[in-house]
Amino acid sequence: MSNINININIIKVVQYIRATGEIIMSGTTCSTEGMENDDVGIITDVSADIHNQYVLNGEVVDKPPQPSNLHYFDYATKSWQLDLETAWSDLRAKRDYLLTASDWTQLPDVPIELKDKWVIYRQALRDVPAQEEAPITVVWPEKPI
Repeated sequence: MSNINININIIKVVQYIRATGEIIMSGTTCSTEGMENDDVGIITDVSADIHNQYVLNGEVVDKPPQPSNLHYFDYATKSWQLDLETAWSDLRAKRDYLLTASDWTQLPDVPIELKDKWVIYRQALRDVPAQEEAPITVVWPEKPI
C-alpha cells in the first residue's frame, strides 16, 4: 500500500469590478487563473464582505454606515445616495394606507362631530407630501381620539 499526498493550495480571493471597486465575489479557490481581466480585478490573501466593503486603490475598505434603507451605495462617488423615487413611493404608500384605514369615518352613519375630526386628519394626510422636508423628514398627523 502506498500513501499519496496531495497538496492543494487554497487561496483567499476577492474579485471586484476595476472601474467601480464593487466587490462581486469573496471566497476561496485553488487557482486564480482566468479570474482577472481588463474589467475585473482580484486581490489575494484577503476576505471581504460584499455588502459592506468595496475596493479602493487595490485595498478592501469599509463603506460608511448606510443612512437608511432608502439609500444605495454609489460606487462612482463612493458615497450613499438617497433613492428619491423609492422614498416618495414609500411615503405615498403609507399615506394611502392611513387614508384607506380611516375611510369608515366618512360613512353616512358616522356622527358629524366624529366625522369632522377625521376630515381634518384626512386632509392633513393628503398634505403630507407638500411638507418642506418630504420625503426625507415627515411629520405624520395624529389620529383623532
